[in-house]
Amino acid sequence: MIRKKRKTYPEIRQLILNEFSKGERTVNQIAAKTGLTWRTVDGHLIHLIGTGKIEPVFLSEYVKIYRLKEEGRRQKDVGRRWKEEGRRTNVPGARHE
Repeated sequence: MIRKKRKTYPEIRQLILNEFSKGERTVNQIAAKTGLTWRTVDGHLIHLIGTGKIEPVFLSEYVKIYRLKEEGRRQKDVGRRWKEEGRRTNVPGARHE
């Protein structure tokens, strides 16, 4: 049995940040587009809020909507450039957990 290579935390976070190029998103929208579970997305969104890259727009018992902040937009652009250059999408200053 061949196992798929697991994505690193910075790679997952970059994938999530890229989804915000389409505007405000819910956890389930991001999960559906990235192939990640909602629980994985939710955990990484907590980290991205803490680092000032995204912010909640609307929070209720049933839905959470988030948007990209300027700091997250800069990181997303760096990740896109690195990917175009064929480099790993880890962004400088990203913590490897």
